[in-house]
Amino acid sequence: MHFTIDSAGKDQPLSTNFSNICCIFSPMEQEEIIGQIRAGGRGRQEALTILYQDRSTRRSVFSTILKMRGNIQDAEDMYQESLIIMDRNIREGKYEHQGSLTGYLCGIARLCWMNQLRKKSRTDLLDTPIDRSLEHQMPGLITGCWIMKEPPYSMVF
Repeated sequence: MHFTIDSAGKDQPLSTNFSNICCIFSPMEQEEIIGQIRAGGRGRQEALTILYQDRSTRRSVFSTILKMRGNIQDAEDMYQESLIIMDRNIREGKYEHQGSLTGYLCGIARLCWMNQLRKKSRTDLLDTPIDRSLEHQMPGLITGCWIMKEPPYSMVF
């Protein structure tokens, strides 16, 4: 099922039930969506609502995040974040018309998820308790300083 945004009915209330929308946007429909996001106002809101409610686009982004060890909540968060970033990129003229909007959203979601994992791994390292059981065998291991008692191996980092 294709859904085209009617630019003439831009100021009209939405009459479409978005719960059953499952679209593969044609290049012309993508251009219309991009144009409405750039124009702002009610048209932008309608275009973003269509993208947010599109099951095919949502499924693609969710699949991307789930393959990268995310869960459903992570996928939902990345979907919303990628829509916000896509919206900003289109309005600021940073979006280049290469490929589909779905592919663009999946790419943004993947990068956002990788950044989140990177941040989480740093936090996890800080929250991990230190195992001090080996410190008697290797003095300075925990503090990061290696001081060997026999010269010329004395070094402090």
